[in-house]
Amino acid sequence: MTKKKKQRKSQKSKKVSHRKVSHEIVVKVQSVPATQALVPTIQDLGPMIDGGKYMIPKTWVSEKQVLRIIQKTPPQFVLKRKGRGKMMFDYVPGSYFKKVLNYTFGWNWDFKIIKQEIIGSIGDSWAQVVTLGSLIVKDDAGHMITKEDNGKADIKYLHGTKTPLDVGNDFKASATDCLKRCAAQLGIASDVYGRGELKSEANVDVPDVHPTAYTPNGIVPQNTVPIKLQLLPGQVMGPDGKGTYLCKEDDLPITYEEYNYSVKVFHRSLCRNCQKTATVKK
Repeated sequence: MTKKKKQRKSQKSKKVSHRKVSHEIVVKVQSVPATQALVPTIQDLGPMIDGGKYMIPKTWVSEKQVLRIIQKTPPQFVLKRKGRGKMMFDYVPGSYFKKVLNYTFGWNWDFKIIKQEIIGSIGDSWAQVVTLGSLIVKDDAGHMITKEDNGKADIKYLHGTKTPLDVGNDFKASATDCLKRCAAQLGIASDVYGRGELKSEANVDVPDVHPTAYTPNGIVPQNTVPIKLQLLPGQVMGPDGKGTYLCKEDDLPITYEEYNYSVKVFHRSLCRNCQKTATVKK
């Protein structure tokens, strides 16, 4: 074989070796039921963790502050109350949000009411006080974070009449609701309010579990039984699974005697301290 023929043969073998070989890729798609895919868990709503460490970006807010904001809400602050449609809803009193803000930012925060108005006419059963407000958290160096949202509160009336009970208290309740919604945007009580929002968007039935049933690691025991709610008028569900009365001013538990007396005299539930500064309604 001549030298030229050997070169041609080697060139052909090289061309063959560089040919592209096609591969068939098969992708299997497994559908997940909507109820399984959309129902949030305690772990989903907790802080994001990567490699055993929290995924917290570097900002002027320290890691300790972030973890304090997104901490699991203590069960004693998770209460229940009746809403529209005779349904029970979890809620966290405004005093908890203020406590977290105070101890996280050292009282270095402001809440400003931008606008308050009554939607509807006083005397209408659906009239509400709506508040637009802004929450600002900051540090001594001038860094700030601003969150803005709306809050609302139904106007309450004397039983069987169209006479407002105390419109001033309705304005205060609307402002507190606005503060809570702004603070929730920061992540405070996200394990309570975040779960409710996702439950509504998923449009599935997620049984409410008693807050004390949650273990420290955030896992709900499999044998947890849904709460059977039996509340008397004016009561909310306490963290011990029993009905309790709350002061409308500071959200602290009060006795039945305090509740009964304050409703008769002031037409609203108040603790002994708040009764001292309350105005008697005629």
